[in-house]
Formats: sequence, structure tokens, C-alpha cells
Amino acid sequence: MKYQRIDGDVWAIRLTRGEKVPEKILEFAKREKVVSATLVAIGAVSDPTLGYYHLPKKKYSWKKFSGDHELVSAIGNIALLKGEPFLHLHAVIGDKEFRTYGGHLKEAKAGATVEIIAKRGEIPLERAMDERIGLNLWDVE
Repeated sequence: MKYQRIDGDVWAIRLTRGEKVPEKILEFAKREKVVSATLVAIGAVSDPTLGYYHLPKKKYSWKKFSGDHELVSAIGNIALLKGEPFLHLHAVIGDKEFRTYGGHLKEAKAGATVEIIAKRGEIPLERAMDERIGLNLWDVE
């Protein structure tokens, strides 16, 4: 992973082939002491796992897509959960037949590259468990 500040609190992050996408984003957040951020990304990924949240069951279904895929688009955020950076990232991936699939990105390795723009916030954004929903949601008023 390589990254640099490109404008104020905007960072360009580049992942290289084989690096684990969510883990590297969290590594960046910890290194740079990110307390909140918005993220957008494009590139290519290998072996991504996408999820769909079933609200009535309060449970995710996960599906792994083997092989290389375009990372057509990813969007997400970083907040804090119990004082540690927490990543919430959704992605749309495309296969060689130009079919697309989307969902919560649980895991993936960078393919040729993953290019991420992160805009860091100044004020901490905390997450807290919402028992009714079953997820750690933004604790905002």
C-alpha cells in the first residue's frame, strides 16, 4: 500500500496486487489516526466476498466470487467502534461477461490495483449497537 495526501484532508491510496482490501484500508486509518472518513474506490479485485443483510434475521448472507473481477465502484466510510477504526464498504464488481454484482464488501484482494480516495473528517464519528436493527450504526443525533 502506498498513499499520499493530495489536498487538505483528501488522500490517494493505492493497493498493489494481492493486498487485502479491507485490512489495508483499516491499516491506513490506524496509521493516520482517522476518526471519520468517506471513501470511493475503483480498480480490480480477486476473490471478493459480498454480503446482503437480512433485517428480519439480523444476519448477513455471504457469497464469494472466485477469480478476478473489475471493481466497478466502491463507496463507504470509516467511523469509530469502541475507539477503533471501523470500515463500512459496499462494492459493485463485474465479471468477464460484463455481469455485475453488489453488496457489502467483506473481503477481497487487490487485482491489478485498487485506487481509493479518502476524505478524512475532523470530528470523530462513533458507532453504537442498535439492537432493533442488529448492527453497529452511526451514533448521531
